[in-house]
Amino acid sequence: LQGASELLKQVLEASSRTLGEEHPDTLGAKGNLALSLRELGDLQGASELRKQVLEAMKRTLGEEHRATLNAKGNLAVSWYNLGDLQGASELDKQVLEAM
Repeated sequence: LQGASELLKQVLEASSRTLGEEHPDTLGAKGNLALSLRELGDLQGASELRKQVLEAMKRTLGEEHRATLNAKGNLAVSWYNLGDLQGASELDKQVLEAM
């Protein structure tokens, strides 16, 4: 998994450089890296990346866009994994209210 994570970092760097930080493909690459970090046990790193994805999606797509809500749900999972049950529950509630 470590090798895959390194490749995902390279993909993210290339995408950021060529497409821009908030391009949908770059955000997808960042989300993929977050998933890889979670699998490697870096829950804090995964959470930070997921938070960055959510903030960018809010700016570019709006609060209630389906992709933004999905990103919010992913961040809720990260917070749950980190033990922030109250924060995760609040994010989940926001997602459900927006649907």
